[in-house]
Amino acid sequence: MIRFATVGLIFCFVSNVSSLSTQRATVDAAVQIGMQSASSDVHIGEVSKIIGDPDDPTTFYAATNGRGIFKSADGGDTWKKIGGGKTVVINPPDPNIVYMEDDTAIFKSANGGTSWVPVTLGLGEGPFYGLAINPSDPSTLYVGSGHKIFQTTNGGQSWRAMASALEDGQFSLLVDPKNPQVIYALSEGLSKSTDAGANWTYIDSELPKGEVNTISLVPSDSSVLYVGTEKHGIYKSTNGGESWSRLTSGLITKNLNEAQAEIPRVRAIAIDPSEPKTLYAGVSANLTGGLTAAIFKSTNSGETWKLLRIIGSGNGSTNVNCLTVDPFAPNVIFAGADGDGIFKSVDGGLNWSAEDSALSTGNIVTLSIGQSDGTVYAGTMEGLYKLDGQRWRQVGFRHRDFGGEWVASLAVDPSDSATVYVGTRSSDVSNQGGLFQSTNGGRSWSAVDSGLRHFAGWISTLAIDPSHRSNLYAGTAGYGIFKTTNAGMTWTPSNSGIGRGELSIVALAIDPKNSATVYALTPGFVWKSTNQGAHWSPGKGIPPPLDSPWSPRLTTIAINPVNPSVMYVAQFSLRQAVATLYESTDAGGDWIPIGKANETPLSYLSVDPRDPVKLYAANSDSGILKSVDSGRSWAAMNSGLPTKMKPPLGFVSKTLVTGLVVDPIHPSAVYISTHGRGVFKSADGGSNWSPVPTN
Repeated sequence: MIRFATVGLIFCFVSNVSSLSTQRATVDAAVQIGMQSASSDVHIGEVSKIIGDPDDPTTFYAATNGRGIFKSADGGDTWKKIGGGKTVVINPPDPNIVYMEDDTAIFKSANGGTSWVPVTLGLGEGPFYGLAINPSDPSTLYVGSGHKIFQTTNGGQSWRAMASALEDGQFSLLVDPKNPQVIYALSEGLSKSTDAGANWTYIDSELPKGEVNTISLVPSDSSVLYVGTEKHGIYKSTNGGESWSRLTSGLITKNLNEAQAEIPRVRAIAIDPSEPKTLYAGVSANLTGGLTAAIFKSTNSGETWKLLRIIGSGNGSTNVNCLTVDPFAPNVIFAGADGDGIFKSVDGGLNWSAEDSALSTGNIVTLSIGQSDGTVYAGTMEGLYKLDGQRWRQVGFRHRDFGGEWVASLAVDPSDSATVYVGTRSSDVSNQGGLFQSTNGGRSWSAVDSGLRHFAGWISTLAIDPSHRSNLYAGTAGYGIFKTTNAGMTWTPSNSGIGRGELSIVALAIDPKNSATVYALTPGFVWKSTNQGAHWSPGKGIPPPLDSPWSPRLTTIAINPVNPSVMYVAQFSLRQAVATLYESTDAGGDWIPIGKANETPLSYLSVDPRDPVKLYAANSDSGILKSVDSGRSWAAMNSGLPTKMKPPLGFVSKTLVTGLVVDPIHPSAVYISTHGRGVFKSADGGSNWSPVPTN
């Protein structure tokens, strides 16, 4: 088994492997480099070690699986690759001095990882593992190779092999910061040296054989040790490992589908440096019908534990590999996981956000923007993402927050962009869609679909009343419209007047100056209510559809925000292969055709909020159109967007647009989301486009 011990306040785990002959150090992990191209579908991988600069609260290093060492200079918000190693340690008195280990060498940097030089004299060929530094004498470091321990006492200028009784295999090392003569080694068993690594004895006779995953010690009292195990929970020693007691009260998990609870696999333990009685445990547990990553917390030295959060996302993190408590701000905790990368909590573990999650370019479903401040949200099949500056942050996870369901629609409160609603659709986990609300920008979520979920297999569209933010409308795929007047606590059907064959709702829109007036778009009609959805009537002038798959279908609606009596809808005829734009100048009473827009469906329409003669249309499979004469004529605006490509089979690959929003604060800024190509932004009203980096 591969094990990983810890130094100081950083406690990490390296995944178990069944055969020592085939194992390789997995202290590498994958944090995605910031500012990746939007055209690459990136995946995070697993993070196995996170350490903080002892002098600078904004600087952190992360070791990753296969992608090298990364550094953050902004408190973990963004990361930059600085080396190709698999683990990293910092010189505490001079944090600019950093050491990095890979399979074949040890490297040293004197400038915080900007440049590296090898320091291998006397080491041999490797492989190497378990790099550790003596925090009280940082010129002394240790590294393992085979069954030997190598030591340097001059900062890596030269190394010497020490006699060792350790088994030949991968192990990791932990130096006691109070007594640097004491070193712990974790491999198949847990060993201890009291003479700086010259001799070793096993101290695990009371521990489950071959199950210890991680070890940590209390910095203020290094005789107190904690170890996490594979099947038996956490053990504690108050005498440097001479004897152990088991701590499992509350450290149990129970999947709702299982009759019996179980003790989770403990992969990481972290201790609050300001309050040593407070501990965090990162586990792999069966909480959702399969293994997922979760965090437990104890405030009484491990005597009792409480489950805080599942942090695995829709892609399914199954392990918490390491935990770090920020010594400058103990409520700030970092967790390194497999599959999802780095998570961060700023409230003592109650809520977590993904600090390096990449926006998958393969399955963006919907895009929305806050009217109060221009905050952009993107809904995907894995969850919800939020654009902070030039960086996406995952703020809602499919499995953790949305019941395993896929995001189908979203709406941002017009007066407060921190309040967001996500409508979901049935998935392989659930056969019903639902509605979820966050009032803190996605940090936490609650289901708000009482009276709605039973009927709604797919929440296709959402609208929030701009004048009464507790009033919402939800359009469904086949069950019509539902309304709530209490922010989702209860819902009632709102379909009076709508024909039974018109209950698949394509879009909803609310008059921005008179919220009693609401519009609903179905494939065949524009429906209008003047009494907040109590009754609906169809508009006139648009030919009703025939009972045929070739009948024209309405696809999108937009309201002029300056003069809401002016409205637009797009219709597409599959038989004629043409999109027709209709305009109403009497608030949806009568509609007249104003021209042909394209040969493929228009999936989205948006009106410039300050210059309403300008309209944007998302042409569903070939880019963006713009009109500067209220829809009478259109021009393609695709400079910078991906061009059509012809794969070997001869099919044309097009840019499928899945969302279009105009920034209400800076209307020249326009965003579109695509399927498979990421998110693009135009800063000049659509003339030129550039990708918004996925991470």
